[in-house]
Amino acid sequence: MSNSIFNEFQSCIPVGERTTSSDFSFFSNANHLKEVKNFAFFDSRARKIEPESSENYLARMLAKHWQENSEPSIIVTRTHASTTLITLANMLKQLPVQPALIVSNTGFVDCTPKKKEVLDDILVQAEWMASGKKRNVYALEDYVLSSGKHETVFALNWRDDVADLATQFNLQAGRFIFLRTHEVPPHVVFARQRPASFYSQLRETNLFLKNLTAEMSRAQLVELDFSEGILFDGVHFTEAGHKEVFRKLKKYLEPAQM
Repeated sequence: MSNSIFNEFQSCIPVGERTTSSDFSFFSNANHLKEVKNFAFFDSRARKIEPESSENYLARMLAKHWQENSEPSIIVTRTHASTTLITLANMLKQLPVQPALIVSNTGFVDCTPKKKEVLDDILVQAEWMASGKKRNVYALEDYVLSSGKHETVFALNWRDDVADLATQFNLQAGRFIFLRTHEVPPHVVFARQRPASFYSQLRETNLFLKNLTAEMSRAQLVELDFSEGILFDGVHFTEAGHKEVFRKLKKYLEPAQM
């Protein structure tokens, strides 16, 4: 990867975000942004893995695939920030190139329970995408944090954003591939406890993605089903989980699949 394309990309980070962007990992086999054919934009679920020593995670496997096929690409994985579908839309608005293929697993952070300060960051991003639009926020439940503190968690009404996101994405000439979220059954227990509303919000995530892709002219949704052993904390994948997701994604990467 050349420093030139990394510097070009840094200048495209959306100004509407309050979060810093120092948390992302970046891969490219292109020399300049104008050469890029494929663009992947992921949240932490494409990078975090158990065991931590494994390099068989989704972002790396996709990078290897595009490298082997000599397809000029960029893969960005943001592991800590509020990485949403809105973030993706704002990022694409800034890029000086329209990729032929855009792959993303965003949508999960948009819908799952959030503390107030995280939700405020998402609202800043949403304001930059569609300025002046009123967005409905609702409380999901009071949740006991690991510290013992009680805190209310919130969610945005995703229905407010479907039309705006579809409009932004349809301005792109390329094809989109979105990954569904695994719907974890409430009876499955993980070491890290999740809010009760977490499970119903996973269904909301997939409903959001279904409605969004239906409004888009060139979008596909990769179906992902939950099974034991693919997630280690209810959110992030084991090595087996990453391999399974990539196996399913790979079937959609060729243009003939549209």
